[in-house]
Amino acid sequence: MNRAILFDFDGTLAYMQPSHRQLYEQAINEYAESTKLIPVNEISVQDAWVKWTTNDGVEHLEYSNSKENYNELRRQIHIDRLEALSVQKNIKIIADRIVELESNANFYMLYEEVKETLSALSQENIQMGIVSNHLWNLNDIIKHLGISKYFDCIISSAQIGYRKPHPKIYELALSKIDVPSENVLFVGDNFENDYLGPKKIGLNAILLDRNSTGHINESIKSLNEIGKQL
Repeated sequence: MNRAILFDFDGTLAYMQPSHRQLYEQAINEYAESTKLIPVNEISVQDAWVKWTTNDGVEHLEYSNSKENYNELRRQIHIDRLEALSVQKNIKIIADRIVELESNANFYMLYEEVKETLSALSQENIQMGIVSNHLWNLNDIIKHLGISKYFDCIISSAQIGYRKPHPKIYELALSKIDVPSENVLFVGDNFENDYLGPKKIGLNAILLDRNSTGHINESIKSLNEIGKQL
């Protein structure tokens, strides 16, 4: 029986509005001088992390000892992406602007079923946590959304130096909730990070498939279906 649930954040509990792509477009439009740009939706998100990838996943411990160092890592990632978009002028200023915009808690919105689902699970005494490849201020974003009271642990890759599917990020979450792995369910929308990664270290996992792709059988279309998995 599952007595604890670990959630992904982006695409699972919340989404950005405007989207991350639109934040890039905003920053570029504010400062770039060239209009001959590759469409922003062609940015490769994963390629940006290649420099820090190990056999287990992305590790960036040297950048996770302070907010300033982590923001420097984010800045470099944005610069790499902007160069791929053929941005040449004011590239560092634009990267700084993206760091500022993406950290704005006002740009995050909960999916409509989230609060009802979390409240119901809390009433069933289910321990809950968040494990996310996210920014330094994830805790502040979750407080702003009004759901921090439901979680026993909130783990952002920014502060611990490992990104899913690195096993250490899941192991840290397990140490925080003190529930055997066989009684923990991981729920998220990314097949590699939220399904395969957790299963490799012995967690139960189910894929949140909001768009009904039918990628795997162990999936749900909405978080309000979680009760069936307990």
